Amino acid sequence: MYLLGIAGVSTAALLPLVTATVIPNSTNIYDLSDKWIISLKPEVNITNHMNMVEKLHTQDMYTFSGISHKYDFAGYRGYAGHFNKSLIDQMRQHEDVQVVEPDRMWTAARIVEQTTPNPGLGHISHRSPRTPRTYVFDDRATGAGTYAYIIDSGLNTRHDEFERRASSGFNGDPLNRPGDGSGHGTHAAGVIGSKSYGVAKRCRMIGVKVMHEDRTPAAIVLDGYQWAVKDIRRRGRVAKSVISISMTGPQSDAWVTAINFAFAKGITTIAAAGNDNRPADEFSPGDAKGAIVVGATDNSRTRARWSNYGPAISLFGPGVDIPSTWKGSRGATARMSGTSVAAAHVAGVVLYLKTLRKLPDSFIVKSHLLRDATTQSVGAANGSPNKFVYNGSGR
Repeated sequence: MYLLGIAGVSTAALLPLVTATVIPNSTNIYDLSDKWIISLKPEVNITNHMNMVEKLHTQDMYTFSGISHKYDFAGYRGYAGHFNKSLIDQMRQHEDVQVVEPDRMWTAARIVEQTTPNPGLGHISHRSPRTPRTYVFDDRATGAGTYAYIIDSGLNTRHDEFERRASSGFNGDPLNRPGDGSGHGTHAAGVIGSKSYGVAKRCRMIGVKVMHEDRTPAAIVLDGYQWAVKDIRRRGRVAKSVISISMTGPQSDAWVTAINFAFAKGITTIAAAGNDNRPADEFSPGDAKGAIVVGATDNSRTRARWSNYGPAISLFGPGVDIPSTWKGSRGATARMSGTSVAAAHVAGVVLYLKTLRKLPDSFIVKSHLLRDATTQSVGAANGSPNKFVYNGSGR
């Protein structure tokens, strides 16, 4: 998977307004000094609270930028910004506040080579761990009418493999750069839904761009997640969509709360476990019980030596030396390894099963994935549930 970096977002100077105003940062997004994410209690009126914060902030508005992001979705409420120590100390004690935490960097990790047909498709459609050469699937259930929201580095939407099914939905890059500067998002999209390398070959892929290269602030990633959750609910797509997050960062109460609230609203979130060879719950979003957390295996179905592990893992998927679509040209391809690649396989299987079985919500999706998974086939699982994703092909 790619680990995405989370850096705090600075903001332009705020004017002393009566109503809380969110102003994006125009300076170095990787400077996280005095950048914070503040989660509110669910019953709090976020508008009133932010107005109060803005009034407190106006006395120091020329040094600290103030509120940069507002979050209000699926029951989660909070905000992020650049604040002085005095204000943060007040917020730690305020009755409205659930958690105050520093904004931190999420990062993307990958190994890139050249390309050949995707062996991962054979693994997800066969029980046997011996490297299968064929992808077995029901042609009635290739993801038509479903949507993958890919929170990542953007998409190469013009790629021929996407057959005009890929689009850009959100751009959180402070410089508003289009496309995919990393290749990570395009690779994940290809595994999920491209015509040759993808699991759900007719799904629609929506790019939720939260970074241009390999790292980004947590506050921006959370903003992209908010956009995806709201778009899914606004368009009535809860039963037709999956959110894929192929990045990780330090533990974050804000992320755990947001993902768990979204899960309670029926929204399925697939999260890469991380590439640190550490327990997955030492990182976010791997520590969110509402996420389906995916570890990576190699082509012998042994846990990749760098894949995170432990009881927070939901199941494993193929994640070593996987070819897919890439940034740049309409025909670019590349090989990658990581738990992000494994997560993309699982996201594709979710859309495949949604088409085949009409799975209505996150609770049913998770139960079907775990019930159908191939058991006791992952080598060196290291305390993880020994489950490997399976599409139910019967092979």
